[in-house]
Amino acid sequence: MKDGPIEETAEELRRQLADLAGRLRPFPAFWGMTTIQAIELVSPEGFGDDRGCVVVTPQGEIRQLNLVGIPGVAGVADQDHVEEFLELDFPPQEYVAYARAAIAALTAEIDRRG
Repeated sequence: MKDGPIEETAEELRRQLADLAGRLRPFPAFWGMTTIQAIELVSPEGFGDDRGCVVVTPQGEIRQLNLVGIPGVAGVADQDHVEEFLELDFPPQEYVAYARAAIAALTAEIDRRG
């Protein structure tokens, strides 16, 4: 069943996430880094932490953030990083759980800003 209720719910949550994320300008910095904009999500109860660092992006997408260390400029920084936002292949039920966490995080940030 391709277009069942859970898939419809997941699609509606995608739209809501994009709308909420669009309200946050500027989007929050990830861990205070000026170069990365993302909000880290806590793994929903019932789902493991095996997905790594899961974030919501300024576009309202739920992604895995991977920071890759690269050699930095000699004398300035021994190591720098490049961020990768990797697409996650969620089953619909897991996407809904992460989307609810993302909506809560975005709403809390909107409320905090007044």
